[in-house]
Amino acid sequence: MLSDIKEKKKLGVSFLLIFVAMVVATKGYPIYQQSANYHETRILFDTEVYIEAHGYHAKEAVQEALSLMAKVSDQLNMYSTTSEVSLINQAAGQHPVVVSSLTFRAIKKAVEVARMTDGAFDPAIGPLTLLWGIGADGKHNPIPNERQVKETLKLVDYQNIIFNQYQYSIFLSEANMRLDLGAIAKGYAVGQAVEVLKQNNIHSALVSAGGNIYALGDKSQGKPWRIGIRDPEQKDQIIGYVDLVNQGIDTSGDYEQFFTNDEKKYSHVINPYTGYPVSKTLESVVLSSDSALADALSTGISTMDAQQGLKLINNIQGTEGMVIEQDSQRKATLGFKRAFKEAKQ
Repeated sequence: MLSDIKEKKKLGVSFLLIFVAMVVATKGYPIYQQSANYHETRILFDTEVYIEAHGYHAKEAVQEALSLMAKVSDQLNMYSTTSEVSLINQAAGQHPVVVSSLTFRAIKKAVEVARMTDGAFDPAIGPLTLLWGIGADGKHNPIPNERQVKETLKLVDYQNIIFNQYQYSIFLSEANMRLDLGAIAKGYAVGQAVEVLKQNNIHSALVSAGGNIYALGDKSQGKPWRIGIRDPEQKDQIIGYVDLVNQGIDTSGDYEQFFTNDEKKYSHVINPYTGYPVSKTLESVVLSSDSALADALSTGISTMDAQQGLKLINNIQGTEGMVIEQDSQRKATLGFKRAFKEAKQ
């Protein structure tokens, strides 16, 4: 009799433990689900930055990635008097400036792409940026005359950016030189964010900063991330899309920042060879697993002749591109043509 009572007590305790375990598991499941799928949007680089991630602790990973992107935005902003890029600019022609590894690597990457493009992309374009002053709100400085452009062009040369890799210092060798990393900063930040997500064991995510997007892994169930490419002449329409897995895309065009004068359109993208805004390209698109490279190249090839730009893209492994000219004619690398799918009308 006593043994029966003991057995019943044991069974009762066992059922209680199982019940508690089920309650904990049930209550914990929504928490896990919430953590496993998370997205957040912030305003950085004067644009919307969005990260969507899938995986355990996704929320923490996304917020860590966004915090790093905010740091990149702060340190590479030429208009902030306290940013590291601004401190380098203020010391131009005077002395080197010691910077963080984050800033050092960003500028090093920018100069690497400048060499790759033979200066078609030039991070030392700051003096021309300030001369024209073309903003997203359509505001701009008075159109400079030819003499002003020629004088300012003398200050634009990435070869005068001097690195000291032991001290992590950067020196602009000519007075009045100015760095402007606006054409690579977002791509660099996206790449840094992707690395943070990977370190947090996130294998499926989308990182977007303006026209720069990176797709990490599959979206779901083995399906790729489908990314639309905007029509440069009708901003609310797309011309087509590409499916991405572990790859980035960057678009550069004159549909966001420009102004018109005497019925002539002036793009915010300035040609570092001529000193004037580009006039032949409506939009350039680059696919690459390197987001910083894609960002800089999309600007660089927009300053070139379309065929010349695409020839450059063809010579860079793992990179594809398309250029849409002012007459709406599209030219693309073979790999881009294979990846691109027309939008249904």
